[in-house]
Order: sequence, then C-alpha cells, then structure tokens
Amino acid sequence: MQLASHVQATDAFKDLWIEGEVAQATSGSSGHVYFTLRDNVAQLQCVLFASRAAQIPLTPRDGTKLIAHGYVEFYVRGGRCQLMVDDLLPAGAGDAYLRLEALKRRLVAEGLFAAERKRALPKAPRRVGVVTSPVGAAWRDLQAVIARRDPRIEIVLAPALVQGTGAAESMIAALDGLAQLATLDVVILARGGGAAEDLGPFNDEALVRAIARFPRPLVSGVGHETDVTLADLVADLRAPTPSVAAELVVPDAGAEQERAHRAWRRVDGRVR
Repeated sequence: MQLASHVQATDAFKDLWIEGEVAQATSGSSGHVYFTLRDNVAQLQCVLFASRAAQIPLTPRDGTKLIAHGYVEFYVRGGRCQLMVDDLLPAGAGDAYLRLEALKRRLVAEGLFAAERKRALPKAPRRVGVVTSPVGAAWRDLQAVIARRDPRIEIVLAPALVQGTGAAESMIAALDGLAQLATLDVVILARGGGAAEDLGPFNDEALVRAIARFPRPLVSGVGHETDVTLADLVADLRAPTPSVAAELVVPDAGAEQERAHRAWRRVDGRVR
C-alpha cells in the first residue's frame, strides 16, 4: 500500500518516456491497445486507450521498437505496474524532439493553446503591426499583399531577428514594443520558409508566453504550409505562409466596394 501511495504521489512517475521493443500487442473490441515494452533486462505492461489511439499514427506491433510517453499506475491487488500511454514515437527520436514534445504537453496542460483563448480578428483594421526581419522575403510579401488588398492600411514594422542566436529574445522585444501602441488593431508574426532547425526560435517557451500575453489579436505566418510551431499553436490564428497571413488580416477593399456597388444597383433598380 505504501508503494502504491508513493507511485501515485510523486511526480517522478507522471511524465515518463520509455523505450523498448513491443511484445504481446493486442487490441480489444473497445479499441484499447495492450502491449508490453521490453529490453534485455526488464519489461513493462502498457495500455493505450482507444481515445488516444485514434489520435496517434503509430500502432504497437510485436517486434517494433517504440518510445512511449505516459504515467505509471500501480495496482495493489495484482501487485503490478502499468504504463498508461498517451503518445508513441518511433525509437530513435532525438532529445530535442522529446524536449519539444514535453514542453508542448506542459503548455497544453496550462491551456495556452485552448480554442476559447482565441480572439477574433478585427473586421476593418486600419493599423497592422508586423514582427519580422526587415530584409527577408516575408516582409516584402506582406507589404505587397496588404498594399494590393487595401492601400489605406498603415503598417507598423517592429524589426526582429527570426533565425539564429537571440532570435526569440528579439521577437519578444518587438512584441513588447508593439504592445505599447494603443491604436494598433492586429499583429502579424512572420518569417519565410527554411529548414526545420531554422524555426527553432518559434518553439521557444518565452516567445510562446509573450504571444499569449499580447493584448491584441495575433496571426502567425511562419515557414511553409507544413511547418507548425508552438508560436502557431498559441497565436489567435495560424496562416500557412506570410502572404496568407496578410490576406486573412486585411479584407480586400476592392471586393468590398464591388459588393457595395452591386447592392446599390439592386436597390436602385427596385426603386425605379
């Protein structure tokens, strides 16, 4: 009983990554998956409940090597421990990936990515803040798209490093500066595509928290469509590219005018 209480009470058994070879994998009619992870000295029984199994692309199969994340339950009556699995990765995933996944889980638990936190974008913005490199393609694309959609929009650039040492701190400083502008309607955080490792600053915990506390709606447009960072998850809206971010933030003034003209012509035709 004391062992069970110790296992349940300590945090050491609540956030575990366990690597091993899968054995005795079975699936119940309920969709739950039961299996054992083992190495050459020990083994641990595991269960992956159906609700989580449906969200995980990997399926435990005998003979495959996996890394499982979860927490340990100790069953007093049977005198056994079981890993309650909530994620699976192929064996060989690097330490950096595991650290990122652990950070993501912690931020999810805090509610930073929750849908109810997301704010709607203003329907008619007049002043748009931009955090990006002043010499990158993203900045040129943003200017071109915004000017095309509504040349009346004022763009306020807060220049920042978006890659390399000091990039996260630079973007945080830029956001904190824009937060002081009371007349700003919305902000775009952007950078163009690049290698996955170049997007590391957008997974920085301090930057994620700076985005979360930013006082106005923020749209992220980072990398290519397939790149998803923690900054994207905490933003009020994620755009797949900087250009799409500009399109989402700035309504097409020409299209709005054309709709207004068509509506006026319909009204005028009825009056006549």
